[in-house]
Amino acid sequence: PVRGGLENPEDFIDAILDVVRREHVAARYGLPVRGEGSWTSTLDLMEKIARKAGRLRKGGDPCIRSAAISIIHDFQRGRLPHFVPPPELKQDEEDADGIVNGNVDGDTGGKNNGTSSVDKKPTISKATLPGIKGVEQNLEQIKGME
Repeated sequence: PVRGGLENPEDFIDAILDVVRREHVAARYGLPVRGEGSWTSTLDLMEKIARKAGRLRKGGDPCIRSAAISIIHDFQRGRLPHFVPPPELKQDEEDADGIVNGNVDGDTGGKNNGTSSVDKKPTISKATLPGIKGVEQNLEQIKGME
């Protein structure tokens, strides 16, 4: 937990807001996503959260520190859902060329036997997903793929 552990918890809120979607923050704290009543800066968000939660100092000023601590706590406990994509895998130039005739870099591995490339089964599968590059699977190692 954060309580008492950080001198300036408000310094970490920008990093949290970089990975949490605005819609999730708005839903968690009962604020509109855009328009009137929404927040325009990190400080504005913390002020609105503090006022809404009744965390006020003497004179009615919002307690920014306690609002920041509650945001960090919600982030740590999963109440602010977020997704951080994995770093892109580094690829060699050879991997970027792809599969030619079912084999990497056009290497037939001595298995041509005079058949056309349409009749041959690929020996390596290269799956690509958004944000993930270079996932390869050797199909010959999978049982039942003959």
